[in-house]
Amino acid sequence: MAQAVVLPLELGLTLRQTAAVIGVSRGRVCRLRRRFERMVQGEQSLKH
Repeated sequence: MAQAVVLPLELGLTLRQTAAVIGVSRGRVCRLRRRFERMVQGEQSLKH
């Protein structure tokens, strides 16, 4: 999950590039990023 958040921010990668690097679909990258946002806001636990 961290890679889906950090790679675009630190390296300027697009979601498509990030997906290719971490070996998942672009949609999965979006879901991982949204999940991280919810966790930061306290709406979801890590175990979900």
